[in-house]
Amino acid sequence: MLNYPKNLQTAFENMRYSNSLLILMVSLLLWSCGPQIILNPPKNPLQNPALDTPLPTSSDFNEGYAAYQKGDQLKARQKFKNVLRKNQDHYAAYLAIGYTYLAENDLDHAERYIRTALDKNPDYVQGHYSLAFVLEQRGQFEEALMQWEEVKRVNPDYSGIDQAEKILRLKATEQLMTRAKEVSGSNPDDAVKLYEKAQAIAPEVTQISLEIATIQLRKGSCNDALANLEKSGEMLPDDPEIQYAYGECLSEAREYDKALAAYQKAQQLKPDPNTEQRIADTQKILAFNAMPEEYQNIAQTSELNRAQLAALIFTNLKFLEKYGASNSVIIVDVFDHWAKNYIQKAVDTGMMEVFPNRTFQPSRSISKIELARAAARILEILETNEGKKIPVTQQDLSIDDVPDGNIYHGMVMKTLQAGVLSLDTDGRFHMNRPVSGAEAQSVVNRLQVLSE
Repeated sequence: MLNYPKNLQTAFENMRYSNSLLILMVSLLLWSCGPQIILNPPKNPLQNPALDTPLPTSSDFNEGYAAYQKGDQLKARQKFKNVLRKNQDHYAAYLAIGYTYLAENDLDHAERYIRTALDKNPDYVQGHYSLAFVLEQRGQFEEALMQWEEVKRVNPDYSGIDQAEKILRLKATEQLMTRAKEVSGSNPDDAVKLYEKAQAIAPEVTQISLEIATIQLRKGSCNDALANLEKSGEMLPDDPEIQYAYGECLSEAREYDKALAAYQKAQQLKPDPNTEQRIADTQKILAFNAMPEEYQNIAQTSELNRAQLAALIFTNLKFLEKYGASNSVIIVDVFDHWAKNYIQKAVDTGMMEVFPNRTFQPSRSISKIELARAAARILEILETNEGKKIPVTQQDLSIDDVPDGNIYHGMVMKTLQAGVLSLDTDGRFHMNRPVSGAEAQSVVNRLQVLSE
């Protein structure tokens, strides 16, 4: 054994110590500069992609899934890619790689691999479920719902499907309704389309039908709004505004029976003078529609007959119903006539006369003097029985063909001064001229105004 001088031996020992320290420092430096393993455990652990599939298992896949669960997504991807090198159609491996990107919140890469898995197997339930999850994270709720439909198609008994789909439907509905409200002012057609999509997703949401109807009404399209107003009324039966709007659109569509029911319901929920008037107007229309064709043609007829005049008076001037005669005159030619009751009232109240042979001759044309007689009698009832003060619209009148000495002068003058009848364009009255339906309707309208 060689014996070195003591000072040289000490130098060698110091050198060995220095070299060891250097090696340690270099090792630490190399370790700090090398790749770091960042653990990303999945926040929402998903079902093992290979579960319930006929795919063969392998150590690479199992190790990859274990690494995925631990959070080592780099290692997991390497293992899953090893599986794909051996089997390019291993759809579970594609989905598993998608899982690793989901754990890293990389939705773009995750979606790409999940869609590849579905390209390999369109009936891959877990693939559709995972794609729905990604789309929901993106806020693409409608597309996510489509994936849920695929899940139900392949496996209707998939665990938790009903609750998850219900929540997603609500999210999609809220999103569509928000977008619809944003564009309703600038683009109502697009707003309606968005609401209709929301309605298809969640038909139980009552607000959607009302929102659609509101836009359609704003556009003046009552016919389009009818179905949505009907649905809104069924879902919100205690809303008077909906019932009134429904009645308005039904009236425009000439569905008067339904319109009357809607108006009456609105009035019952919230009494209002306008609704009350609409009820009266609708009842009048229904009464008109229930009348025979001869009555309905009054406005178009060039020569009104006696039966038509009697019916016109008593269907429009309701206050006359309480007046009559203690002894009714028997009229022999109207027993089976459609206007029998109106004719009897006209004769009993003295507005019209029967002929000496007790006939009324309902089909005979009305003359202007007969119209004046009926109008004068109604004015008398208004003044005497109803306590109405009839204003005089014309003071000094000269009627060439009905002079002061004429038996009808006072009666004709009364109707002219009240503004109910008027002279013809030549300044004459023309007592025997036939009266048109429009002229008689105008007289009755003026009398109705005076009665009110």
